[in-house]
Amino acid sequence: MILPPKNIRKLRRFGVITSDSLLEKGLLPGIHNYQKFIILCTARTGSNFLCSLLQSHIRIRAFAEVFHKDSKRKRIFWDYPGYNSEEFWEMRENNPIKFIDNIVFRDFPKSVSAVGFKLFYNHAQAENEKCIWEHLKQIKDLKIIHLKRQNWLQQYVSLTKARQSKQWVVKANNSNSKGDSLRLEIDYDNCIEHFQTLQNLQREYDNLFAGHQILEVIYENLAKDYINETKRIQNFLSVPYQKLYPSTYKQSQQPLSEIIINYSELKEKFQETPWIDYFE
Repeated sequence: MILPPKNIRKLRRFGVITSDSLLEKGLLPGIHNYQKFIILCTARTGSNFLCSLLQSHIRIRAFAEVFHKDSKRKRIFWDYPGYNSEEFWEMRENNPIKFIDNIVFRDFPKSVSAVGFKLFYNHAQAENEKCIWEHLKQIKDLKIIHLKRQNWLQQYVSLTKARQSKQWVVKANNSNSKGDSLRLEIDYDNCIEHFQTLQNLQREYDNLFAGHQILEVIYENLAKDYINETKRIQNFLSVPYQKLYPSTYKQSQQPLSEIIINYSELKEKFQETPWIDYFE
């Protein structure tokens, strides 16, 4: 009998939770010689999609935005049960390096081959957190999955829509997104500033981790053919191959010309820029 992808994900997830729980209870031995990695990116580049794919691999632990700020609820975004505690929160706030070494990259069951987390360019920029960037740089065997979006205009539109609709994740394939009905007027100067900032950040962090093994993953390629792209990623992480299954999906299938109210005017202004190819 062939199980549907949703059920395969559930079974693998159950196996992950069970083995981690047995380790916590001292019923399984722990190891520390797994492959460490980060998913380096910015918002609206498909990081939820990629993370959900990696989370469906029984030998990978792919944590979410563990340095995302949620001060009101003192919550850390793990995407795995059993991690949210005030102790972990306090450690992240007061000793972020210890938090990385002792909590994120702690001992795991010997079945685990790779452990990592998402890290946005704008994460860990507070004075008490900036030290983690240099610390990660010093972890010489840390591998970097640098997730980028080829079309920065689509990224900017997606970011604007998510901020306005307050919907950052779609869990069901082909489901209607809250942002589907939104139409936007895009300011040319703000758009140019966003592109320039993103360009500078990508260069800055490529340079920061220049001494590491870096795998560049383009969102458009991942969305078009995630089976072959995840084969490439699994090979990079040196984990046994498994077919992976997502739990999140693209929020909008609308062309930019239907979303951007001033699309023609904006396209005209971009004619003499390096970014004209972002337009349809």
